[in-house]
Amino acid sequence: EKRGLYQLDGRDPAHPRATVTLTYRNTNRSISWRYTRYRDYVRIYVPEGSRLIGSSGAMLNDKTKTGGRVVEGVVDVMHDLGKTVFGAFWAVEPGETRTLSFTYELPPSVMTSLVSDKYTLLVQRQPGSLSALTLDLNFGKNILSAIPAEQKHFFGDARYQETQPVQKDILTEIELVPTQ
Repeated sequence: EKRGLYQLDGRDPAHPRATVTLTYRNTNRSISWRYTRYRDYVRIYVPEGSRLIGSSGAMLNDKTKTGGRVVEGVVDVMHDLGKTVFGAFWAVEPGETRTLSFTYELPPSVMTSLVSDKYTLLVQRQPGSLSALTLDLNFGKNILSAIPAEQKHFFGDARYQETQPVQKDILTEIELVPTQ
C-alpha cells in the first residue's frame, strides 16, 4: 500500500512551506523466491526554485547492506523538466511500514498566486504510484470555493482537506476570500 500526504502552510505568503510525506506498507510476510523487500529511489518534482528545508526517512541502503540497521541517507537535489527535484533511496522490509518526507520552501511564484487569492495544485500521476493522496492546505484566510470540493463538514474555514484516489492526474483549484 502506498499513500501520500501533501501539506501546505501558506499562512505567511512570503514564505510558504510544503511537506510531502510518503507512507509505504510492505504487506509481504517474509522474503522468499517470490517476494522481497521494497527498494526504491524516490523522486518528487516540485516547482522550480523550491528550497529543501528538511527531510526524514532517506536511507543509505537497505538493511542487508548496513548490518541489519537503518542508516540515514541523503536527499539529492537536482533540476529536471523545469522543476526542482528531491530524490532519496529507501527500503521497506516485509511487514514494515516506513515514511519518507521532504519539507521545502516554495518559490516566489507560489507566493504570487496566494497573494492573488488563487491557488492551483497539479499532481501528476506516475505508473505504480500512490493509491491515495491526502491534501491538507492551510491558507490563513477562508476558502471561497474549491474544485474538487472538500467534504461538507470541512467547509467554511481557511483549510482545505481532502483525500482522493490517485488514478489519474489531480488538478485542485482553490479560490480564497479576497484580501480587503
